[in-house]
Amino acid sequence: MRMMVMAGGLLATAALLTGCGLRDITQAANQATLDYEVKEKVARLVVVGGAGDIVISEAAGDVVTVSETLHWSSGKPTTEHHVDGDALVVTYDCPHAMDNCSVDYKVHVPKGMRTELETGSGDIHLRALSNPIKAKVGSGDLEGAGLTATDLTVEAGSGDTVLKYATAPDSIDLVTGSGTAKITLPGGPYDVDAEAKSGDVTVSVTTDQNSPHKVVARAGSGDISLLPA
Repeated sequence: MRMMVMAGGLLATAALLTGCGLRDITQAANQATLDYEVKEKVARLVVVGGAGDIVISEAAGDVVTVSETLHWSSGKPTTEHHVDGDALVVTYDCPHAMDNCSVDYKVHVPKGMRTELETGSGDIHLRALSNPIKAKVGSGDLEGAGLTATDLTVEAGSGDTVLKYATAPDSIDLVTGSGTAKITLPGGPYDVDAEAKSGDVTVSVTTDQNSPHKVVARAGSGDISLLPA
């Protein structure tokens, strides 16, 4: 195990204001829901959000189902989804940057489909996913439970990251700024490389540098905790 706590400045964190609207400053007056299926054969899901929440779970079959909930005050967001190569890309845009405008996504993907998720002030929720995951979140939180994903890459800003694994992952690569990262891991041992500039690092899982299960975690002023299940 390589563990170090270093003094230094904060990592940069994402601002609350995003290019896709303003979250929770005023109550959005309007709401609409759009549900659809994507039957084209794809290997990846890419969701680029702004101020809305993203919930991802797996379902039987080979169809991706998406539920979009649009929120806005004066300018309705424009949503888009298209297939680009092997990826289904889902995103939205707001007509006015300062409007209270956002889109929440609930997506069911086939078992094992890779996911790449990005949001600003919205939260990301991962539900019992077995697929490789990449997640980038600004001031929102990242939460996952029942995970069996072999590979996970996380870039977080000021939001908190709380992940609970059901099986031991092969690889976790996490970078967070001022947010707290708490990961619960079963079994072990794990090859752990954890550092924080001014936050605290707690490693309670069994460690072994020769383990095939690798965890790399970096934090600015946030804390890192690796806990046994």
